[in-house]
Amino acid sequence: MLLYQQGFRYFNMGYASAMAMLLLAVALAVTLLIVRNSRRFGALPGGGAVDAAPPLRSRRRSSGGGSRSRCAASGFLIAVADH
Repeated sequence: MLLYQQGFRYFNMGYASAMAMLLLAVALAVTLLIVRNSRRFGALPGGGAVDAAPPLRSRRRSSGGGSRSRCAASGFLIAVADH
């Protein structure tokens, strides 16, 4: 709220910009702290996190064409057309 007031009500754009950069730095630091500590509290019994999705068996349809596979970056299922 203070950032908005300084920038748009009082037209102190420099001060509001400095506050925004400080807020960005704090948010980045908190995010890095959470990511670093999340490796300790993973989903596996040993404390490790799941590194990759299990491979998906490719199933080809006889009609309609296309197959499904996992995206390497996100692990989401994607549809691939047979064109």
